[in-house]
Amino acid sequence: MKKKLKKYKIILIILCLATGLTCFLVYTTKREKTPSFAKERFGYKELDSLLNTDRGIVETKIKALEQTLKTSTQTEDSAYYYFYKLKLDIKREQLDSVSLYLTKSIQNAEKSHDVPLLLQINKTAGKFYLKSSDYVKSLEHFTNAMNLIYDQPQSESMADIYIGMAGVYFYLEDLDQTKHYSNLAHDIYVALDIKKGQASFYTNMANLSYIKREENLTIDYLQKSIKLSEEIKDTLTIVSNLNTLSILELNKKQYTRAIEYLDKAYPMALAIESLDLQTTILCNYGLTYEALKEYDKSLAYYDQIKKIGTADSLRTKMIILSSLARISENQGDFQKSNEYLKEFYQLIDQVKGTAVTQKTEKIRWENLLKEQAYKQEITEQDHKFRTYIYSFITLLTIVLAVLIWYMYKNKSKTLRISQLENKNLEEKVAIEKELKRIQETLHANELELLHKELTALNIQMLTKNNFVTEMKEIITTKNEPQSSDKVLKQLEHSINRMTNVDKDWSQFQKVFQKVHPDFFNYIQINFPQVSKSELRICAYIKINMANTEMASLLNISHKSLITSRYRIRKKLNLDSTQDLDKYIQSL
Repeated sequence: MKKKLKKYKIILIILCLATGLTCFLVYTTKREKTPSFAKERFGYKELDSLLNTDRGIVETKIKALEQTLKTSTQTEDSAYYYFYKLKLDIKREQLDSVSLYLTKSIQNAEKSHDVPLLLQINKTAGKFYLKSSDYVKSLEHFTNAMNLIYDQPQSESMADIYIGMAGVYFYLEDLDQTKHYSNLAHDIYVALDIKKGQASFYTNMANLSYIKREENLTIDYLQKSIKLSEEIKDTLTIVSNLNTLSILELNKKQYTRAIEYLDKAYPMALAIESLDLQTTILCNYGLTYEALKEYDKSLAYYDQIKKIGTADSLRTKMIILSSLARISENQGDFQKSNEYLKEFYQLIDQVKGTAVTQKTEKIRWENLLKEQAYKQEITEQDHKFRTYIYSFITLLTIVLAVLIWYMYKNKSKTLRISQLENKNLEEKVAIEKELKRIQETLHANELELLHKELTALNIQMLTKNNFVTEMKEIITTKNEPQSSDKVLKQLEHSINRMTNVDKDWSQFQKVFQKVHPDFFNYIQINFPQVSKSELRICAYIKINMANTEMASLLNISHKSLITSRYRIRKKLNLDSTQDLDKYIQSL
């Protein structure tokens, strides 16, 4: 029956394991429908770092991929080739081929179903078009990237997308949406402890506060951003914040302070080779010297922007045109001022006009609808998942119920067998106890017999010694000298024959060792200096024999026995306070 119970337990364990495995497989199957972006397989962050520090390595990778493409038909290789070219040209500010590389990289990534790469391409495109002031395209790419990682709402990539979308709405002057996406990004950066992202958030909030003319709040946000950026040595963000501080000082007409901030920021922008930041700083130099009415210096900075080739940016054009219109007006050239203003408003309409607003709103609502559809799909998948689990659990419950019923049906039989087994066990224990008791009784009886045998031997030995003693006394008191010699010899011969003490001692020793098997060995090992005659005295002491009896058995005087006891005490290393008899009897 024990085997049956064990069998049921094994069945239960197997069923439980099967349940867990099924749940895991269903869950895994469900999760595999959505790609995971937890691991950036091809070192996208490393690529960005190399573009800032050693572009030669990136160029080497591009050349290697280019050679691979000559013999490879893998669309994935093509996708990465065009993606690296896209990143490199954006960094070099060589924008003519950006559109081509962007299209090619997206097409090949879609063909190879490389979703992580698609995510990086769309993020890169979103940032590029944001800098280019093409807010519609920027929002489209950020939205595409967001749709790729709806199942990763708390990932760093999602936070970066939120920051990008916040930038789009900031330049479109939709401050509510800007704040909304900034806060979403900030929550993720704080949860993941990403200081660079937190610094970007504070920079965005500083820009919002600046537009709302909340000067103290703006400075507070900038200080927080700079502190975090210094901890992680993020020069890019530090330069951006110094630039914003210069604008604050310019608005307060603190022109010297404004120039100090710009002088500190510009060398740093040159060091990290950021043309965008260099352009922004040069624009602020121009605006500052315009406010100081040093128009020649102002125009010189605008010319410098044209020389570095970044004057084509729409935002840069708008800043320069607005400044040139004011300078021309202040110099009395109103016709030129009007031309600048006309071109400025055309750009305003191109960048922030009604058509742009309508397109961005359309993208936003389409994105909301996609998000709703995605959530609906997730809900349906969850419902199917729960249905599978509930069905399996129901089936498992039925199987368990049948198994329990079958076990309950055999319960009485199991109990009966168990009772019989317990009864047999109790009888076995009782028998073992009885056997032990009998063995102990036999042992006690055996010891008692041995003690009796020892006593009999002692009596026999005492009797013989008494006989010998008496005979010796007769011999020593014999008065007939003539006939006594022959009688004396016969008596001495008889005495020698009757006093075979060694044989009696040997027999005594055998019996003694049965009662005290380790006694002689213990004394001989621990006290080897004890002689055979002294060992014999120890044995007599062990069986509690009186001194007179010992002297008689050994055929020595009482005084000689006392002397022997003294020698034994000394050899056993006993002091004067220890009793010899008690010590030997304790061995």
